[in-house]
Amino acid sequence: MTLRTLVLLGVLHLLAAGLFLGGCGWGFPLDDSWGHLVYGRALATLEGLSYNPGQPEAGVTSPLWTYLVALPAGLVEWGLLERPDWAVRALGLLCGLWACVVGTRLALRGG
Repeated sequence: MTLRTLVLLGVLHLLAAGLFLGGCGWGFPLDDSWGHLVYGRALATLEGLSYNPGQPEAGVTSPLWTYLVALPAGLVEWGLLERPDWAVRALGLLCGLWACVVGTRLALRGG
């Protein structure tokens, strides 16, 4: 895979994300996103993995994403950000672009 192909994949990724997220409006298109945000808020406020305050549980389905979402959720809790949805979307976009780069590097190594 060449650099030109990588750039094309990145542009297609940005275009698909823009088309999808542009039609979603405010908030999140799926309720799973809200669940991750609740767990992320609990992590940001040092309550651990808990959906309800004071009740630790292991109901999160994607722990790595929950830990990443804790940053925007914490920024909202600390009053530095008004809404977490755009920050979470930007984080997801960056992770998607990073996955394109990593996938390309793996494909180049594999031949």
